[in-house]
Amino acid sequence: MSTSRVVCQCHNVSEATICAQLTLMRGQQIVMAGHPHEQLNMLKNTLKCGTECGSCLPALRALIAASVTNSAKEAA
Repeated sequence: MSTSRVVCQCHNVSEATICAQLTLMRGQQIVMAGHPHEQLNMLKNTLKCGTECGSCLPALRALIAASVTNSAKEAA
């Protein structure tokens, strides 16, 4: 069983959970890939990460940016 690093300590949200949620949102076209601010808001609403102390926000933004980059590569 592999473990994923915890990105949001306040709500115990792992990197794997965040990446899975980003993939789900992209697959359901809930948020357009070019709108990272909307993706961040959706992560806050669904997983609650980034809603307490805010120390995970840079990591969340980096994961969103990586997700957007991966989406662009897949579309090409």
